[in-house]
Amino acid sequence: MSDALDRVDCLRFPSDGPDTVRLVPAGVGERVVAAHHEEIRRRRRLAVAAAVVVTLLTGAAAVIVLGPTPVTAVGTVLVGIVMLYAARRSPDGTSTRAPELVETDTPAAEARERYAVAAASTDPFGTDDGGGVGPGRTDDTGPPAAEER
Repeated sequence: MSDALDRVDCLRFPSDGPDTVRLVPAGVGERVVAAHHEEIRRRRRLAVAAAVVVTLLTGAAAVIVLGPTPVTAVGTVLVGIVMLYAARRSPDGTSTRAPELVETDTPAAEARERYAVAAASTDPFGTDDGGGVGPGRTDDTGPPAAEER
């Protein structure tokens, strides 16, 4: 085990099992959660902007084709409601959630005993030169997956 992961923060991602965590160096977990929250907010803002644009274009096309009628107005409002609902959902139909910070500043050995570890990274933001966890690895010392060879 590397010195960088003597003490860790444990993160539970929604895609992992209930007793599965990912390990990051102590003190970094809050930054990881904050980065995920910011990314979720950014994607939602973009999705809402796209929904508004699609709704306006649909309304404009309806007015051109059908004229300014009550049916056009109701149809445009319905398209807007559906588009805004779709913008607030993730592509797989579930609500998008950020990881949960389960434990902070925990000895790595204790975390590995208490939880199933899906991944461990010395640099969860990907700025190191390969020390992070790639696809198919179970921890920072595991063998590379078949697709990485």
